[in-house]
Amino acid sequence: MNTIRTYYENTKLSELSAQVIDCGEDENGSYVVCDKTIFHPQGGGQPDDQGIIECAASLYKVQKLSIPKEGPDVIKHYIEGRIDVGSAVTMKIDLEARWLFARLHSAGHLLSNAAGLISENLDGCQGNHFPNQSFVRFQGVLPSDLQSFKKELEEKVNELVKKDIPVSNRFDSNPRKIQFGDLREYPCGGTHVSSSSEIGDITIRRIKKEKDLLKVSYDVKL
Repeated sequence: MNTIRTYYENTKLSELSAQVIDCGEDENGSYVVCDKTIFHPQGGGQPDDQGIIECAASLYKVQKLSIPKEGPDVIKHYIEGRIDVGSAVTMKIDLEARWLFARLHSAGHLLSNAAGLISENLDGCQGNHFPNQSFVRFQGVLPSDLQSFKKELEEKVNELVKKDIPVSNRFDSNPRKIQFGDLREYPCGGTHVSSSSEIGDITIRRIKKEKDLLKVSYDVKL
């Protein structure tokens, strides 16, 4: 049985009832697997969600999440202690942290869209959406005047933010694809806002060339 990822359906869902379908230990410690989960595991440049699993009045902090490379498509939740197979549990995440991760991740996608609108020869190819270290790397024909491009890109991406562009998900591929309105879609397994206005103001902290790539570091307003 696979783990249903409910965070694809509702980014702001903070609590979920589930059932343990597997448990055990591996090199990372003791873990449980549930029939569904609210926890997003680190990947695609986004951190693990933070939170707890509650079972029979006991609380277990989720210390780490992982997706096994082989076997069923499940998510392991690492905890201190043991929860038996068949147990009913309640999962609770830190919604404030989740929402920041989603805003940063969506901002990275929107930056790629904004850069593509400025120049069709620029395409986002890599990203990191961790707080205080978020960036997108671009490939293609790089701008010669970096400071002018920085200003133009920040203006363009915030223009898109203010347009309140809806975000759609397409699940006919793995990973699914995320799209703002009719702008270019990108494959992504992360969490996202439902419209561009939910991202808030985006600030480009710095911009620099790295060999044949352009690195754009950014933040969202807290």
